[in-house]
Amino acid sequence: MLNSEFGNESGAPQQRQQRRALLVCRDAASAKWGPRWLEQSGFETDCCESAVDAFELAVSRHPDVVIVESSIRDTGGRLLYRTLQHCGKDRLLPVIVLCGSKTDLQSALDHEAVTEVVRKPFDWQLISRRAIQISEHNGNDEELRSLRTALESAQIDVSQLRQDLAERSDTDALTRLLNRARFRQALEQTLAGTNVGTTGLGVMVVRLNSFRAVNDALGYENGNLVLQEAAKRLGDSIGQRPGGGDRVLTASMGRLGGISFGIAITGLNGGEQLAPLAESLLQNLNRPVEIAGQTLYLSASVGGAAYPCDGEHADLLLHHAEGAALTARQRGGGFQLYRQPLGDFSARFLRLDSMLHEALEQRQLHVEYQPILDVAESRVVGAEALLRWNHPEEGLISPAEFVPVAEKTGLMPQIGALVIDDACRQLHNWLAAGVGHIRVAVNLSLAQLQHDDVVDVVGAAISKWKIPATLLELELSERGVVGRDAEVLRQLHMLKSLGVRLAIDDFGTGDASIAYLKDLPIDALKIDRSYVSESGVSERDATIAAGMAALARRLGLTVIAEGVESAAQLALLRDWGCHQYQGFYFSPSVAANRFLPLAERANQRLTAAEGHVADLF
Repeated sequence: MLNSEFGNESGAPQQRQQRRALLVCRDAASAKWGPRWLEQSGFETDCCESAVDAFELAVSRHPDVVIVESSIRDTGGRLLYRTLQHCGKDRLLPVIVLCGSKTDLQSALDHEAVTEVVRKPFDWQLISRRAIQISEHNGNDEELRSLRTALESAQIDVSQLRQDLAERSDTDALTRLLNRARFRQALEQTLAGTNVGTTGLGVMVVRLNSFRAVNDALGYENGNLVLQEAAKRLGDSIGQRPGGGDRVLTASMGRLGGISFGIAITGLNGGEQLAPLAESLLQNLNRPVEIAGQTLYLSASVGGAAYPCDGEHADLLLHHAEGAALTARQRGGGFQLYRQPLGDFSARFLRLDSMLHEALEQRQLHVEYQPILDVAESRVVGAEALLRWNHPEEGLISPAEFVPVAEKTGLMPQIGALVIDDACRQLHNWLAAGVGHIRVAVNLSLAQLQHDDVVDVVGAAISKWKIPATLLELELSERGVVGRDAEVLRQLHMLKSLGVRLAIDDFGTGDASIAYLKDLPIDALKIDRSYVSESGVSERDATIAAGMAALARRLGLTVIAEGVESAAQLALLRDWGCHQYQGFYFSPSVAANRFLPLAERANQRLTAAEGHVADLF
């Protein structure tokens, strides 16, 4: 059922079925003028006087709305409008009751299921207009229920489908390496071995840099050839070799997805031994690659983690190695070993708490801006403000690590206020520079919503920097906001009263994604990057994302997709009807002074020689 909205390739609106009305009356004037006005308003109208005929027509004709005189009763002596509404196939029929007296009017009003009541003299022009509104509203409710049911069913099935797919294939079709699930399983089996503590084990995650340029310049088929060559070179780099003492280094490989590879190595003396291995691996990758008559030089970002100091199970080791690879990528490539927290979690928590207080005093926290683009016109329409922390000793610390600490220690309202102020200041500067209306989105945590002064903080920043409130968008994590108590909802309505826009972030990852949408005063919905990244390989994920986009559009919301990394994903967004997107396909987050030049180049078409291919050299 979810595909029905996307099958109309021409983009033309689908034709609505003919509206039907059932008029049950004995008043001569109503029998004369009612059908005329209803038919003039687009209804095919059935008219009758008896309860028996009314029941038969209601069951056989499936009317969108029923208009019935209040005094008519069924064969059991009950008021007809109280029983007729139950004749719908799978719903209550909406009923408009024609009342001839004050007593009839009061009786109809006391019946909670009555949709509308009118009293003589009857204005059939107004009645027909109200009938149109009722039938359209009822039709929209049915369509929304249908979409919701289909989406919830798909969400229930998706986990099982992913598990089935993983069980059917252990290897990646392109590189013939282990896929992510099988690589993780092999890593778990290695960790379960009795000798891993004495032989040592490390994990490296290798992520190719600037690979989008290869696909843009050479096409996806040639890009796949480059991936195959990269996988071969990685395999050649990690063959058996002498370790330390009597140890022999052995390794297994897997493709974690896209342009990322995982390598598990046994026989290590310690995590430090990963560095020379990574250097050898990077040198091998950097040799020239001849593809389609062009010479390319690949580079990569490598992250490493070692057992047991960096993690005692597969998921944690992979997570830490991927985090280290991300840090290496942010620094321009090369190798980064995971920085093990000092002591246990409590010690790390206390250290981060202390470091955060210093960071606020020394202004180590800063804001970068990731462009948000219009899908149809490929122009920059906004920016998401993203908090960054560059510590003088530890380097870049991920928000995923320090934000939870800030929330638990009560620092998040203070940090959040700084981000809101910086975003409003930056928006003021851009507007002063002559940029057209550009929206700035700021993440708002649950800790901020639960703080009494959040509305005052937002209002003060808007007033201080004299920006239009409509250009500030506050993003609320679905997992943090949906389904919360009435106080959170009250805060949201108060924020909305300031004139700002509200958006639900990470949509599709929470518990009650759909049920609460109707209660939240939101303007936009952001589809989580997990659905976008898997859409090219998982038809089920693509269907769910398309259904979420349709649901949001039906509710009048702006649909924004996160984590877009390829032209193929962008093409899917157009099919889904998404309005806007952000992601590495156009740009990662950048410093504020780089944002405007980037936005100005958004409509320029870079040639392969001038643009992406140059990034490889």
